[in-house]
This record gives sequence, C-alpha cells and structure tokens, in this order.
Amino acid sequence: MRAPKHTAEIAAIAVAVALVSSAAFAFSVRIGSFHITIGSHRHRHYHNHRFVAPSRPAAPEHAAAARGSASSLFYPQLALAGVVADVFAPPPPWPFDYQSIVVTAFTRSEPQSAQVCEPQSNLADKFLLPLDAALALTDAQAQSLDKVGDALDAAQNALAKSCPDAVPSAPIARLQLMDSQIGQLAAVLGGIRPALQNFQHALTDEQLARFAVMIAAPNENGAGKGDAAPGCGGDSSSTTDRTISLIDQAIQPTATPRDALNAFKEALGNAAADLQADCTAPMPPTGPGRLGMIATRLDTTRRAVRSIEAALTKFRATLNDEQKARLDAASFVPR
Repeated sequence: MRAPKHTAEIAAIAVAVALVSSAAFAFSVRIGSFHITIGSHRHRHYHNHRFVAPSRPAAPEHAAAARGSASSLFYPQLALAGVVADVFAPPPPWPFDYQSIVVTAFTRSEPQSAQVCEPQSNLADKFLLPLDAALALTDAQAQSLDKVGDALDAAQNALAKSCPDAVPSAPIARLQLMDSQIGQLAAVLGGIRPALQNFQHALTDEQLARFAVMIAAPNENGAGKGDAAPGCGGDSSSTTDRTISLIDQAIQPTATPRDALNAFKEALGNAAADLQADCTAPMPPTGPGRLGMIATRLDTTRRAVRSIEAALTKFRATLNDEQKARLDAASFVPR
C-alpha cells in the first residue's frame, strides 16, 4: 500500500515539535509543503504544578556558600532571593543592614569565583510555584504569574551583567561600588513591578486575603501578622565604636583630622538611625506594596552609603599622604 500523501511530512513535524517543546528559543522550519513557527515564550505552567508553600524558600546552595566570603553589597544577586522573599514570604532579615555596610567597607574580601555572578536558575520557581496551591489560580491568573517569573529571570540576568570583575581594597572605593550595585538592584526590581501589579489585579478579594495571610510574618502563636524585617539597624553603637577605634589606631590623627573623624562618626550615627527607622516600618499586606517598601529601603540604604562615603572622603582629605595610605589599607578582621 502507498502511504497517504502527507504522512511522512506530518510525522516529521511531530518529531520537530517534540524536540523543541521545552526549548527557550524560536525558529521557523519548512518540511515539504508545511511551514511551522515555534514561539520563543516558555511558560512555567504554574497552574499545572501544585506544591505546599514553605514559610520561606531557601536560596540555592552555591549562593548560600558564596555568602561566606562575598558580600551582597558588592554582588546583589546574592541578596535577590532574600529581597524577593520580602514580597512572597514572611520577611527575612534585611541584607543591607548598618553593620554589613560599615564592616564590609573596611574588610578586604577574598577573590571570588565566577559562580558568585551566576543567576539562580530556580529562583522564580521557588517563590512562584507554591502560589497556585495557596491561591487556587485560574488558567488566566497562572499565565499572569508566568509574567512575574519572566520578570524575575530578567532581573537576575541584569544583575549578572553588572557583576564587578574585582572589588577595590580602599574603603571609599568600596563604598562607591556599594552605591552603584544597590542602584542596580533597585533598577531591576522596578522592572518586576508592572508584572506583579498585573498579577495582583487578576486576583479576587478572597485570594488577596489569603495572599496577605501567606506572606505575613508569624508571631509566637503561629498566626500571621504584618511585621518589619528584622536586622536593618544591627548593633550600631558597637559597630561605630569599633570603626572609629580602628581608624584612630591606624591614622593617629592630629587636631584637624580628629575633628573630621568626629564628623565621620556623626555621619555613621545618622546613617544607622535612618536605616533603623526604615526597619520599624511594617510591611504592607500586598506584593506591590511590599515591593514599594523594598524600593524605599534600598533608597535609604543608598543614601546611608553615600553619606558615609562623603564623610569619609572629607576626613581623608585632611590627612597627609602616609596617613591616607594607612586609611586605604585599614581593615577589620575578616568575618
């Protein structure tokens, strides 16, 4: 018997479709008299996978290991999981607290491997897959959630591209790098906002109420409550005293530099107070509201870094060349 006219062509098309069903690229192909185009958009299909939501998904192992020697102030992709957790889960400690800023500015870090800069391939799934089980999303809502996942992927890729080749050794240059990297993080989180707002608008009032309970911080009785992320201010007094003592011992300033050092100490205190004020503000009960709060905290963090850098620059300008070299080399014992 002779096979139907298009049997072989149809079989070839089926094989082609099967081969690229999970691909993340687009192409067109002509097989015989058939022309097909396979699109580039890859849906995560959250609606088809139901999970029990953890209280706060953990970061991938390689990122957690990297935190031992790298600072998220220089590599904000290391902090992205924690920042995203502020939106979709009970808030973890704020990664850019006062102590981290000051100690990182005066602690030389070891060279980092390229792995520190790699995007976390499963970050979106860790936070978004559980939402379908918790909120019982419709197909249309699940597709809207797909867009949030795409925005998270784009944020990770952008942060990977901004990864520094090296971290400078001088405290002022380190603070300047922190300023730049915090700005990069704020920018990519702004790119997530439209998709998150569209998803929020797609939810019903009942789903919004469940989402608010899901992301609230648990109290001692296990019930949820809107709470502030712990740890923004840190132990500011001891950190400030240790920093000034370190500089004093390294520089041994005379009268004029000491006045500038006192001004630097005052700038440290003001920065700590500003960060602590943001710490005490409770997180809103909605995803977009929390993302807005995170943007505010990042802005406060960036202003704190800039004020510390400006005061340290003024202090350095009062020093002689030998003292400047000692200040640039000043370092805490690595944590």
